[in-house]
Amino acid sequence: MNDYVSIKPAIEALELLGIKPYVTRYIEIGVQEGNSLAYMLGEFPEIEQLVLCDTWGHVHGGTDRGNHDHITPILENYSGDTVFLDGDSQTLLPKYMQCNDMYFDIAFIDATHQAIQFWNDLSNLLLRAGIIICHDMVMTGMKEVAWCHFWEKQGRYIQVHIGADSHGAAIFIDIDYIKKANAVASKENFNGYNVHYYDMLLTKDAGTAEAINAIRWHFVRDVSACIVLDYGCASNAFSLYRPTGTVVDSYDIGTINGNPYPQTGIRFAEYDLICLWDVIEHVDWIGNPDQDMIAAIKMSDWVAAAVPIVPSTGRPTDWRHNRPEHLTYFTEVEFICLMESFGLKLAKSGTPECPPRKDVMSFLFKNIGR
Repeated sequence: MNDYVSIKPAIEALELLGIKPYVTRYIEIGVQEGNSLAYMLGEFPEIEQLVLCDTWGHVHGGTDRGNHDHITPILENYSGDTVFLDGDSQTLLPKYMQCNDMYFDIAFIDATHQAIQFWNDLSNLLLRAGIIICHDMVMTGMKEVAWCHFWEKQGRYIQVHIGADSHGAAIFIDIDYIKKANAVASKENFNGYNVHYYDMLLTKDAGTAEAINAIRWHFVRDVSACIVLDYGCASNAFSLYRPTGTVVDSYDIGTINGNPYPQTGIRFAEYDLICLWDVIEHVDWIGNPDQDMIAAIKMSDWVAAAVPIVPSTGRPTDWRHNRPEHLTYFTEVEFICLMESFGLKLAKSGTPECPPRKDVMSFLFKNIGR
């Protein structure tokens, strides 16, 4: 660990390779001055989840292991989640990975400069990170690691060595991750948001969209739904993962504003289930309620929804969901009250999409009038 930005040469090497990942989840093992952390937060403002393992003060090996005082100012303008794992990564990282099914966009290993410890850190992150950047490869003596070559031969990771400084570095890249990253908009031309609808397939990698839609189908698994209406369908991603034998109609409030994706429209007089994923917040429920949505809700036996929930009323200026296309903000109680006004009764709620979708709650309602 050093005073300079030790991760910077590797990020620049990725750019030379034409790789510009959209980083929402970042883990750093071995945090001293925090220069690399500050650099990553500046380069990737979309980061939502930080895991910082084994922090030190300004003197490595000193008595202030686990001290965060020098890290706090770096996080002053960061609004995402931060997890500190204070202590030896050899013990803490396996436990954290076991309890948290998380896939990191970038992992940075700059910790103990001994071969076996480095080997353990790397093995704990393989298959759990898209890009693994390893610093001080010369010091660890691990420049040619048989373990890493094994993953190359399996066709999952490719290994890139860079010699930007005397310490040496290596980058291990998950091929599948890069294929997904290159299939979506980079942060320079990030265009997944439309004034009237939100589409995960344009703003996240395809793996994230698949995972979220699988979570949503699991959330409504107890509903006997043969005919489903996806109201606010955006790119119809939800219907792509429908169970066998399920009919999904698609209708988007953005249709009249140029949504390019084909839709079935509302073809039935009744539905077993209507899904309102990422759409209710796009309606001005005070000044201009969506009467078509209300009518659709009343023709369905069950209603499922995912909506950003603020901890208190108002429009917080620093909240990550404070976007111009979001026209109404809800607390949990306020949202339930709105749904009850349509004759619905709450069956269950939770946060199955978190992470990666911070502050998004899922709800399932029964139409008590049917």
